[in-house]
Amino acid sequence: MKRALFLVILALIMGTHAWAAGPYGVPFPEGDGLITEDGVFVLEPGVTGDILTIEPGLVYLAGEKGDYAIIDRNGKNISELRVSMARYADGVILFRWNGAYGAMDLEGNVIVAPGWSQLVSNGVGGFLALDDYPMDDVPDEVIYISPEGEVIRTGNETVGVLPDVSEDRMPYMTMDGRYGYLDGAGARITEPEWLYAGGFSHGTAVVSDENGMGVVDKNGMTLLECGYVSIEKNDSLIAALSSDGVLEVWSADMRRQHCAIDAKGMSMSVVGGYVALFGTDRAELYARDGSCLYTGSGKTTFFEGLNRQLIVSDGAWGEACTWIMDPDGSAASGMYQRILPLSGNRYAFQTMSGAIYHSQALDALQRSWNYDSIRYGMIDGDGHEILPAEYEDILAVEDDRFFLTGEAGSYLCDESGNIIQSWLLPGEDGTNS
Repeated sequence: MKRALFLVILALIMGTHAWAAGPYGVPFPEGDGLITEDGVFVLEPGVTGDILTIEPGLVYLAGEKGDYAIIDRNGKNISELRVSMARYADGVILFRWNGAYGAMDLEGNVIVAPGWSQLVSNGVGGFLALDDYPMDDVPDEVIYISPEGEVIRTGNETVGVLPDVSEDRMPYMTMDGRYGYLDGAGARITEPEWLYAGGFSHGTAVVSDENGMGVVDKNGMTLLECGYVSIEKNDSLIAALSSDGVLEVWSADMRRQHCAIDAKGMSMSVVGGYVALFGTDRAELYARDGSCLYTGSGKTTFFEGLNRQLIVSDGAWGEACTWIMDPDGSAASGMYQRILPLSGNRYAFQTMSGAIYHSQALDALQRSWNYDSIRYGMIDGDGHEILPAEYEDILAVEDDRFFLTGEAGSYLCDESGNIIQSWLLPGEDGTNS
């Protein structure tokens, strides 16, 4: 569970921020520690409980679940408040204290007192808030808090929690389940006319009504009329599958249609800058220009890699059937049992052992995997091995820093696999490093 939480936080950091030069909150047997890029302790392991990165190089949480101190890169408290959660948004820290939400700056000065049941940043110094219980089906008035701290009741209501404001737009919902959009000051931009309204990026958002899915601009004007079976979008493109089986691929801002692909009888998914189609017995991967890069079996999966690469798996779980694919569709690596993106140009690969047995229930040979045997190594984006599969865990803490957990202890290495610092367990060499 700890590893899962750590990976979720790292994934969020990788997806939205440039890497900062430490320090890094990393797990040791004694508990989490905060280390510099040279492996020097800012906070010794186990001194403060868990350490969670809120904004790399700036803000961290230290403590136990539900009771955290907010600390800076030097391990010093920036506030006397103990919070149950916090997140960084638009240069401020949103936090929950005593069951209510507030905001502070990076020096710990409270700029919105914790008295709100919901609080989100509007991206330009202001906030939208609720002051009533949001987890029911009763509409609550949206409140605007200006950058100067003025509290303004907007008169506009929503049901449920406040989603994030993106590009000065926030979806709201009425009691009958209809969605519209407010701006970052809580003013109504569109009437509640959709059954779903997503967040904005590149000036576009996905919506749906009784006819199907569509795309609108920031004023609620239709860019793709509702009627599509499915639409997916990311920062690279928009893919829209029509009821007659045509997949349209557009730029993320809808200014250009890249291609149209025959997708009858198939479902689709956007993966990075590519579109994948899935049928009962096959899977296909397409570039945005409509060229088919790969055709595989019905077991094929595609995951976003690093630097426009993809991680492709075409086979049964645990088999050596996973590789890195370059943007032109060629294989950049050999086959592995599992590959995970780290950072920069580095991937972790996984090995594990198994045994063949005869299943009486199925009257067939089956394979049983030994999950205790799982080990990780590191390769680059060209498939060259950097570290052998000798580690129980590998975490990317920066583009050129990786934290390794092995049977003998923990290590910090660079992108070439050079050990910068090691912390060996007692008895491994008679000392601790």
